[in-house]
Amino acid sequence: MHLSRSLLPIYAPPVLIILLSVGLALSPLLSQQPALAMGITYDLTLSAPLVYLFLIRNKRIPKITVVPLFVLGIVLASLLLPAHQQYHLGLVTTYLLPMVELVLLSVIFYYVHKAVRTFRQSTGESQDFYLILKKSAVRAVGYPRLAKVLATEIAMLYYALLAWKKAPRSQQSFTIYKENGVTALLGSILFVATIELFITHLLLTRWNATVAWVLSGLSLYGMLQILGHLRALRRRHLEIKDNRLLLKYGLFGDMDIELRQIQRVELTTNLVNEADKKVEQLALLKAVESYNVALYFTEKQTIEKAYGISRECDVILLHVDNKEEFVEKLHRAISTC
Repeated sequence: MHLSRSLLPIYAPPVLIILLSVGLALSPLLSQQPALAMGITYDLTLSAPLVYLFLIRNKRIPKITVVPLFVLGIVLASLLLPAHQQYHLGLVTTYLLPMVELVLLSVIFYYVHKAVRTFRQSTGESQDFYLILKKSAVRAVGYPRLAKVLATEIAMLYYALLAWKKAPRSQQSFTIYKENGVTALLGSILFVATIELFITHLLLTRWNATVAWVLSGLSLYGMLQILGHLRALRRRHLEIKDNRLLLKYGLFGDMDIELRQIQRVELTTNLVNEADKKVEQLALLKAVESYNVALYFTEKQTIEKAYGISRECDVILLHVDNKEEFVEKLHRAISTC
């Protein structure tokens, strides 16, 4: 059974509750029956999340996924209900929201701590935290896509907040971030985003404090993503290992390629336009990130991006800091495999 079909009975009831609540909030009944505001508030913020939580109780779905539904309910209630009918919403945001935030932080800390412990106890050949985390999450959750979403979230927090030591490098590993300006670019984006977050929050607070805090939280989350990716770029290196080439681009691109499937390697900064081939670039911001190496494959290869998203390609473009040494060692490894 496909994942989408198996999850339909889980998503349908809470979505139906939300749609009915929104319909009531937009109908003339709300002005005629002010008491409806209380029911709409608690249906959006409590009924829908609790029904969803009940439906996933025996499923291998992280219970933490109920939090976005709860936050969505708060946002919808704050937007749909008139200000004079938000008394019960105020109770939810004052007393219940901080409790949910505390539980959320505790759960996140538990998962990060567990993942770090698994990484440190790993006796396998791989010492890449993100790769180990994705494999462990798939075993624990069962659903590969959902597991990789959870793995991306945990890895983002790990690299952003905990992984600040310099990562060891082998003679067969190569960095990808020193010469293409990606760290300076992402650092600039973080700086600008910090300023905009402060100004935007002040402006939105004058209109709707709840929406302001939710949007600020989402902005902070996005900044953590960028910071986590930036730190992962510094710690995760390309590797030529055991007749395989492991391409790692922070949190937004992994490839595991058998050396025998590499048709040719080129040093190039020119536009690669192959009419009969799918060309991809190992980059987050393709329009501004450069590349200096092109790898052509004998058969399609898969790029595994963040959150379990994947794409296939016949050619991959990437930036390698020491490109000449990388190509030389790659050719040598291909000739001996």
